Amino acid sequence: MYQYPKQILTIEQQVQSYIDAGMKITSQEDVEKALKSIGFYRLRGYSFQLYDNAAKKYVPGTKFEDVIKLYQFDQELSALVFSMISKIEVALRVRLVEALLIHGEPLVLQDSSIFKEKKRYWQNMATVASEIARSNDVFIKHNFDNHDGEVPVWAAVEVLSFGTLSKIIKNLKTGTGRSYSILASNYQYKSKKGNLVKPSQKMLASWIQGASVLRNMCAHNSRIYNRTNSYDTGDSGCR
Repeated sequence: MYQYPKQILTIEQQVQSYIDAGMKITSQEDVEKALKSIGFYRLRGYSFQLYDNAAKKYVPGTKFEDVIKLYQFDQELSALVFSMISKIEVALRVRLVEALLIHGEPLVLQDSSIFKEKKRYWQNMATVASEIARSNDVFIKHNFDNHDGEVPVWAAVEVLSFGTLSKIIKNLKTGTGRSYSILASNYQYKSKKGNLVKPSQKMLASWIQGASVLRNMCAHNSRIYNRTNSYDTGDSGCR
């Protein structure tokens, strides 16, 4: 078995490591309480900019309270961002259904003719089927029991992940009067010349995927403060 070079530190040793690195500790009891409820490793992310890697010391004057304040700020920011992205996600589902129903078919997701790449369509449908199958929502069970297992688009989009929605949108055929054009009209932005412009499929898909990654970070209590995020805009998507 590989021998990891670093050893587990006790709470007391963690506090001492702060002191050895020049951090000011006002109350050891408060520090120990924070380490027991938040964790040494998690708090490291909030002290990167306060630490001099070359000197292996914290910037002179750094207090443990400074790190805690950044952590608390991140918690509040995360809750706010999550709330806003949840509204964006709900609106996207409604608008996608509205755009797809111009075809007048409740089972429109099964119509490959409205999608550009057929291979990608079937790959996406495999994901759609999987996400519907694992849902325990009452409205999905209703369709299984009463409609021969067929799930209309307005029910399907409610259980699909943000990433899967992005893949479906990215593969829609484009052109005036098509579903993508109708959907994109909800997300127009001003160009440098001041004109209202509809986002390209790649652009809108990247917006959705970026929002999805950020939403998932907030949902899983990951740090969003002082962090650069990257994501794949290809077929991998995100949940």
